[in-house]
Amino acid sequence: MQAHVSILLALLCLGAFNGTLAQPGDIMFRYRPCRMIADELIDLNKDGLADLQVVGRQEGTDDVPSSHGWCIRSVRCVNGTRFLHMAERTRPGAPTSFAEHDTLPDPGLENDHMLPRHQWVDGEVTALRWPYGTAVNEPNLEPLDADRPVYVARLPGKDGDLLVALRIELYESSQQVVISTRSTSREAEDLRW
Repeated sequence: MQAHVSILLALLCLGAFNGTLAQPGDIMFRYRPCRMIADELIDLNKDGLADLQVVGRQEGTDDVPSSHGWCIRSVRCVNGTRFLHMAERTRPGAPTSFAEHDTLPDPGLENDHMLPRHQWVDGEVTALRWPYGTAVNEPNLEPLDADRPVYVARLPGKDGDLLVALRIELYESSQQVVISTRSTSREAEDLRW
């Protein structure tokens, strides 16, 4: 009888010890959430109003804390700014990227009876993605195309819309996303960069 009680106590202690191995503190230690630098507002036309925002977020599992997923830095439109989406070059709704030197003909000359080639979308450009948690062994994704680093944005203004060709670059080690203006034009004019 005493041997049965000893075995029962040993099993209960082993079960209690096993439960402590998977406590939230341990999970937090192994699966740290994304550490992001601060979000940043970008004023492309220097009118005192932000046109773009560089933001950080994470996408992952629903468990708390999330044990598997991706940390993301992206560029979003704000205050009426829109990215250009060209139907034949990009997946639906995604901003279109262009080569370093290119020309965008005036998109206002399209036939009203055809589906528009040019659309202005309240889009987002993913600049950097890196894994966390159990995804850390998966490779980092490089969403920006080095051969096509330029995007076109349309900024609303008092004197009409302004088209801006902008280059998006990133410094992966610091999570820094840098946006530089390549060229500007008024709507109804060709944009060359």
